[in-house]
Amino acid sequence: MVVFQALTRSQWQGSARIAIATLITGAIVFRWAAGSSVDIWYALYGVARSNLANEELSIRVGRERLLGTAFGGVIAALLLLVGNPWLWVGLAYLLVELLGSQLGLSRGSRTNAMVAAVMVLMVPNNSAEGFNYVLYRTLWHGLGLGIGMAVEHLFWPSNANQRLRQSEQRLIAFLKDLFLNPNPSGDAQQSRQLVQLYRGVRELQATLETTARSQGPLDHAVVHGAALLRQSNASPGPLEQQCQQLDREALGAHLAVLEAKPQP
Repeated sequence: MVVFQALTRSQWQGSARIAIATLITGAIVFRWAAGSSVDIWYALYGVARSNLANEELSIRVGRERLLGTAFGGVIAALLLLVGNPWLWVGLAYLLVELLGSQLGLSRGSRTNAMVAAVMVLMVPNNSAEGFNYVLYRTLWHGLGLGIGMAVEHLFWPSNANQRLRQSEQRLIAFLKDLFLNPNPSGDAQQSRQLVQLYRGVRELQATLETTARSQGPLDHAVVHGAALLRQSNASPGPLEQQCQQLDREALGAHLAVLEAKPQP
């Protein structure tokens, strides 16, 4: 039996943002750009890629998509000047990887560049348009991304630093409960919960490209908390009990450091 979970508030808000941005984009395209050589799909895809888990991630992915599309498209369009496009797909891949790495492009930008290059080289209609296809594809993506990000910023905006603090607080609360109850039942489920909470904190830190105030002691606390969960069993021996006690003491010490640090 399949059980469907109700959508969370953030999921409802994300769906509404995409709907609003899609309606605006569709209206603009059909009003002023009907009959363009590049389909409206590129603009709508830009809208979809602009409403991700948070605004910072949307900006990063949008930047990677625009840069990668332009970069790979230009490489492919230049190769079209040499000869048969089917012969240059492999070379386009090598150029995207080599030149992209040298220019410091991210993996996401290089992936988007390869997709754009393949679309130019292997689709006859796109090959016939050459640079025009690359230009229109990039502009339509930019339009969709711009509208989607504007809607994301205007409707139910969220603060990344606040989300990071809330994620840290949830993780610390979980570790405090583990410290007070060092022999939990259902430790496999709690282990997964600990991993999810910690992953959420680290992903936000990476998105913000900053080091959290509590990163050092929080990391150590997570390590000792995970050790407590692994050691939890029905009948631990003397050595396991000693290890549990050491990890519990270390966990308590790191939690005390976290409590002593002032909130930003």
